[in-house]
Amino acid sequence: MRIVILTSHLLESDKKVNIHYIYEGLVNDGHSVRWITYPLSISIFRKHNRYKLKALIKGFFRQLHVISLIPPYAIRNIFFRKIFSIPIYFFSTKRLSFDLMISEGYQSAYFFEKIKFKKLIYRMSDDEGYLNFFSDESEQLTKMIDKTSQVWSVLLSSSRKYKNSIYLPNPSYFSEVYSRKEKLKEAVYAGSNKFDNTFLKQLLDSGIVINLFSEKPPFFHENLIFHGLVNKSDLQKQLSLFKVGLIPFDIDQKNTHMEIPLKTYDYLSAGLHVVMLSSSSSIKTEVIHLTDDKENFIEKVKRLMNEDIDFDKYNEFLKLNSMEKFFQKINNNLREIL
Repeated sequence: MRIVILTSHLLESDKKVNIHYIYEGLVNDGHSVRWITYPLSISIFRKHNRYKLKALIKGFFRQLHVISLIPPYAIRNIFFRKIFSIPIYFFSTKRLSFDLMISEGYQSAYFFEKIKFKKLIYRMSDDEGYLNFFSDESEQLTKMIDKTSQVWSVLLSSSRKYKNSIYLPNPSYFSEVYSRKEKLKEAVYAGSNKFDNTFLKQLLDSGIVINLFSEKPPFFHENLIFHGLVNKSDLQKQLSLFKVGLIPFDIDQKNTHMEIPLKTYDYLSAGLHVVMLSSSSSIKTEVIHLTDDKENFIEKVKRLMNEDIDFDKYNEFLKLNSMEKFFQKINNNLREIL
């Protein structure tokens, strides 16, 4: 089967996300899979986007690209789209035809009709309901969803909104815990810089040492140790050096829809306690320490530095959320529409 993935992520990125796992699984199943990244703009040369630039250079001939001469936000505005030129496609759309397209991210709604496909799947990684649309994004997204055979929803809340929606939560990249007996009594945060900087500083000021695996350090602090981004295959071993994994997201409208982000599985597979700041009612598991209070969050992190971890419980949780089970669901979904 000829499949194309339309995403904002780059194929060769060290910072692997769920769509990379879907790509690898489809390729391993013998499908012909092309990858298109949208929209690349001059912002890729910014210092904190060096990992993207590296991925662009490394995989330039392995994938296809949509190049935008204007910032991505301008594409979403009707007025700007009429003034500026249409993005440049580094491929001939007339020659490309696929049995299936998997698109993700609401901005893909501006490009998906440039590609010929028989069936369309939209992977909804967030609940689009909390997005602050300022132009015609909502109309474009609705237009695309109306043409989908299935919506693969990462969140239970958004899976209930569409008749063709299938609940497909994040899987674990790692199948078992990397157990390390001797650990530093330090915390770790891995992932994008989508956290509350004020709260991060509050954690550091309380005496907690935090190791940051991300694009860039938000500020300098004596208790903040910056490691940069590391390859996914090396992440588990590096995270296992520490005791507590942090998920200190903002308590906002988006937070109420939150379930289990990918970094949670990375923390668990590295044998870390996981402390999550969340107001969501959808997270029901004993392996995550939940709180919607910042003071309580700090207290939990400090307490867990001195507590042992139940590796057997972690291994059982990882098996229940394995990549194998994830692809069993995907294959069942594909059989339904093809």
